[in-house]
Amino acid sequence: MMEKQFDYKFLRDTIRNFMFAGCDTVSSGLTWFVCLVITHLEIEKKIREELKAIVSLGEGKKWRLFNANEVKNAIYLHAALCESLRLYPPVAIQRKTSLEHDILPSGHRVHLNTRLVIPLYAMGRMESIWGRNASEFKPDRI
Repeated sequence: MMEKQFDYKFLRDTIRNFMFAGCDTVSSGLTWFVCLVITHLEIEKKIREELKAIVSLGEGKKWRLFNANEVKNAIYLHAALCESLRLYPPVAIQRKTSLEHDILPSGHRVHLNTRLVIPLYAMGRMESIWGRNASEFKPDRI
């Protein structure tokens, strides 16, 4: 009996976390995406052209929702979204704890229960990874 209550509580708390924490990250990510696109007219134009080529509005329609098959073909739109998330990640710093001993690609050893801090915001601007123009919004790099 106690185990079922624990399962219910865990499920309830997980759903609440998705509902409340998840909506902030999505809204933050989309806000930065829209800000970047509307301030880079050439990128907005490329996205519009791509969507016009993929999606047919139909006779007399001014708008409609895209379906999953149409959106998966929007390569430049996807690149622009990824680029905006690189520059402005909704979560600037990620914290993790290792579950086992491991070796990172850099060669650093990570021991069991080591706390790691991953600076996503800083990583998105590292010139050693993204080049001299790391702070610029350039979806073509993705």
